[in-house]
Amino acid sequence: MAKVIDSSFEGCALTTGLGMVAGVKLRIQVGWKAKKYVQKQFESVEEIDAEVFRSGGKAAVGAIVGGVLTGGIGLIAGAAIGGRKRKTASYLIRLEGGEYIAFEEKDRTVMKVLDQLAQKQDVRKRLADSANETE
Repeated sequence: MAKVIDSSFEGCALTTGLGMVAGVKLRIQVGWKAKKYVQKQFESVEEIDAEVFRSGGKAAVGAIVGGVLTGGIGLIAGAAIGGRKRKTASYLIRLEGGEYIAFEEKDRTVMKVLDQLAQKQDVRKRLADSANETE
């Protein structure tokens, strides 16, 4: 489940996913009712923020195991290898009808598709701006 930052839906919960044909799917739960949106219903997608960090707990375990097995050098190598990179990203999606939702996503596959949508949108905007400037 994605973490909602802000939305036009009061007190909602969000579940994201990918469909074979529909692309990114959003399920916005408000009370007992749920609204479902597919990628075609997105007016715009913007990446607000991206964070990359290492898992501290796994780094510590890797360091201990590496130190026990191989000594001092294993301690350093185990710490470096043990904590793998994790990424979270925040997005703002404007939906048809003037509604919006801003959320933090951790699912890499969903983030990859949302990043591609945001990049395509940026390219289209720049092309439109450059076409307007040349006229």
